[in-house]
Amino acid sequence: MSALKKIQKVYMDDARAGMKFPRAREELTAGELEVLSGRMAITVIGGPWVAMDEYGTGSLMDADNPAYEDYVNSFLFNPLRRRREYGLQGYPKVGRPKGSYVDIFGRTMHSSGKFAGLDLERLAERGVLPKTFLATPPTKALRTAARWMQNGEAVKILQETLATFPWGKFFVVTKD
Repeated sequence: MSALKKIQKVYMDDARAGMKFPRAREELTAGELEVLSGRMAITVIGGPWVAMDEYGTGSLMDADNPAYEDYVNSFLFNPLRRRREYGLQGYPKVGRPKGSYVDIFGRTMHSSGKFAGLDLERLAERGVLPKTFLATPPTKALRTAARWMQNGEAVKILQETLATFPWGKFFVVTKD
């Protein structure tokens, strides 16, 4: 259990080091140790900030996100977003139609409709809107940390644990 908790901590520390958004680093948390089908598993939990950091936002959002199609086809996705006919892939951030909507954080918001359908990323590039409207590329921090763990760090932690484990305390000698 201690080795798994250490692997979890090292993984989270490495992932946080690669994240762009401070809120994503804060949102990434350690899950509980679970026993599933006779195996122990440890999880790492993140919400919308972690997803946006990992997979990017706006026209730079990575379609490799396993939840990408569900998101694009959900009520959370702005119905006015369309793929650009030129340049970048993906769906640029655009203004919403007038009315209430639910944002990615689950909050009910209201749009005046003033920028409905307008490319907010381009307006931010021109300085008309704040830089927060710019698309952000994916950091892939979680995937990079996972590759690092697979390429040896997890094995090192397990070997260290096994080398220092007090085996003698768990052997029982009988006369049989």
